[in-house]
This record gives sequence, structure tokens and C-alpha cells, in this order.
Amino acid sequence: IMEICKREGIDVIQKKIIFTDFLKDIDSGKIREAGGTGTAAVITPGGEIHFKNKEYPINNGDIGKISTLLFNELTTIQKGENKNYFSWLKKVDHLL
Repeated sequence: IMEICKREGIDVIQKKIIFTDFLKDIDSGKIREAGGTGTAAVITPGGEIHFKNKEYPINNGDIGKISTLLFNELTTIQKGENKNYFSWLKKVDHLL
């Protein structure tokens, strides 16, 4: 995902964050999108965080532009439809 962001001109920073600072940044509007990714999750946008009986809405609960872009890029890569990432795929002819 980080590589796709870099190729799309999206700044990438990898660092540890303090969760309460994350929540403050949501409240202030500094964070406009959040989500997760994983092997089976593809790209899962987060529309709201619930913590200690408080709700922290992100982007009014809507899926953001970056999440949409990353989802579309990743799924076209997985399907072998994205020529920009063909080198990432290896064909498996037979299962053992």
C-alpha cells in the first residue's frame, strides 16, 4: 500500500503514534481519512472510531478519495488488470 501511495504521489510517513493524539487529530479535522489493510481486508476505510463512550467521525462516515483510489489500485493489481504492477504478480500453474 505504501508503494502504491508513493507511485500515486501521496506522501507516506511510517511512525508510531499515540492513540489519544490520533483522536485529537480526528476531532480537529487534521485527519480526514483513516482505515486499515491486510491480506483479506484489501482496503477497509474507517468512518468512525468509538473510544470510551465517545464517537469520532471521520469524513462524515464517507469513504475518502485516497481510500477509494487505493482500493481500486489494489484490486486491479490482484486481478492482473493493472499493467503498472505486472511485475508484482507471479503465475502459479499447478497447486501441489
